[in-house]
Amino acid sequence: MIDVPELDLFLKTWFYIFNSDREIYRNLNLSDNLRSRINYFFNNPLMLNLFENTVQRPEFGFDFELGRVDSMYGVREVLGLRDPYLVLPAQFLKVYPRLLYAYGFLKRPRNFENYRYFFRYYPKMVVPIYEQRQNSREIFQQPSYHWILGTHWQRDREHHISYNVAVEVNLRTIIEEELHGQIEGLHDTTTVSNIVEDIENQMPELKKEIEQNLNRILSTEEKKFQDLGEVLSVENASEIRILEQFVIKFETEVIENTEI
Repeated sequence: MIDVPELDLFLKTWFYIFNSDREIYRNLNLSDNLRSRINYFFNNPLMLNLFENTVQRPEFGFDFELGRVDSMYGVREVLGLRDPYLVLPAQFLKVYPRLLYAYGFLKRPRNFENYRYFFRYYPKMVVPIYEQRQNSREIFQQPSYHWILGTHWQRDREHHISYNVAVEVNLRTIIEEELHGQIEGLHDTTTVSNIVEDIENQMPELKKEIEQNLNRILSTEEKKFQDLGEVLSVENASEIRILEQFVIKFETEVIENTEI
């Protein structure tokens, strides 16, 4: 797990401002003061441009994207959210699924040569999660965190898989993202848990080896993320103070204005 506060502030800011009018936040009674800050960021894209230009310098090797995503927020799926993320190519991660395929815990895909692997940095966001009241069909929202373990998406014949380094990366992450390329509606099954249990029972040393090796790699790669955070803190010190104030205010109002 890698923790870079400067990256958290920038990525959280873009998530909050670009999704503030989406379903997940739409019904909240946000203050006029907060909405004016959101409008300020919309009308002044310089901060976003500065961040994008910095992280994509050749010496860092990152890519920054502001894509579209559909994601589960508790019991309800929210469509068309803007998804700001930072990725770092890490094709060496392919060794872990290759081991799982070799030992028969996963079925090897025919086009495995077209799989591309990345580290992704995606902090925990404060959002109102949809929940269902016990013994009732009523759906309500309550404040919580939202994050991802990893992602899978397909472009033409290429499969892109990323592991989110802002949270714990483990064997389950690897298995889940591989299966997203093979099974529709994976979240509605127990397949991932069953495979993890099979490995723990049959080859516990394999699980230990994979996770220990992953931790060593993350410790090595962490310096790239920390170096980027340090540059942002120096070159964008005044912007970071503004972002910190905004993120604190936005998250506070989401928590205080979400029905529990």
